Amino acid sequence: KQAEAISRESEQNYRATIDSMADAIHVVDENLHFVLFNKAFRRWNKTLGLETNVLGRKIFEIFPFLPKQVHKEYCNVFRTGKSVLTRERNKIGKKEIITETRKTPIYEKDKVVRVLTVIRDITEQKVLEEEFKESLVQTKELLEEIVEAMAMAVEQRDPETAGHQQRTARLAAAIAKEM
Repeated sequence: KQAEAISRESEQNYRATIDSMADAIHVVDENLHFVLFNKAFRRWNKTLGLETNVLGRKIFEIFPFLPKQVHKEYCNVFRTGKSVLTRERNKIGKKEIITETRKTPIYEKDKVVRVLTVIRDITEQKVLEEEFKESLVQTKELLEEIVEAMAMAVEQRDPETAGHQQRTARLAAAIAKEM
């Protein structure tokens, strides 16, 4: 009874730990059947309109949109025992999601028997990065337009030196390139 109590407590600690993770986590066996998942995984699937009752089912039943490369990645983890980190862009219905996924081997007696998968949804982060890049391009274009407008204003004020700024800029750029 004491051993059972210790085992139960260990299982509760294990479950509490995995459920406290914010990232979606699941474990698959050699046949790619789900054997474990955390609360974040269930919430994530529900949010995406995917099946939440996944125990015993194959990964591609639940995630039919995954590319064939994912199957190769799992096979590689089972075969080599090395973790794999990937970024994936998938379309689920009308929604596109970008994930960072880590597949980590779980060993028993020097053999990989399961793979722990941690899925981090980085869609929002990637969208913000793309918006930031676009903003930088727009800022650069705006600065170039401002400099051009100022040069034109100076040339109109002093027509005798018209074009001098452009020639000076080209000369300075050529010198900088040589240096």
